[in-house]
Amino acid sequence: MKKIFLVAALCIAALGANAQTEKAPVIKQVTFKLFDMHCKKCENRARKRYESVKGITDIKADLPEQTLEVTYDANKTSAQDLRYALVQASFTPVKYTAAEGINYAYFILDADGNNEETIGKVLGIKGVRDAMVNTKRSTLAVAYDAKAFALVRKLQQKLQKAGINAQLPKPHECKEKK
Repeated sequence: MKKIFLVAALCIAALGANAQTEKAPVIKQVTFKLFDMHCKKCENRARKRYESVKGITDIKADLPEQTLEVTYDANKTSAQDLRYALVQASFTPVKYTAAEGINYAYFILDADGNNEETIGKVLGIKGVRDAMVNTKRSTLAVAYDAKAFALVRKLQQKLQKAGINAQLPKPHECKEKK
């Protein structure tokens, strides 16, 4: 009888310890600006890429603004993991904020660029808040202070002075399969 009681007590203690190691969800949100999300098919491609990412609780897309807001459990994934998942789906995301005075630019790069080196150079430019390179598409997305660069051409000149051959893209014609 004592053995049964001891085994039962140990099982209850083990279950309780296991329940304590299970972390409560830490819900966070991140919004990305995706210059290369042009249509519903692009949006669906981003959503499909996120199907394999654990911890996502909600995704809201705004096609006219080209933004994707993701709600997630920080115990299961991170904003950086979410960002790189979009890069793997051929997007070039930068963190988006609705604050006034923040602008966003998108550039075409030479194909032989180095991600980390290029991002480091871009982030070294005063007034730049965020940058991401997508080597699959040879693109660069930048979030920057509008006061620092009244015109995107001024930012482009700074990029070129930093040794980054960044060109403004032609107007987009979506090539997603209909």
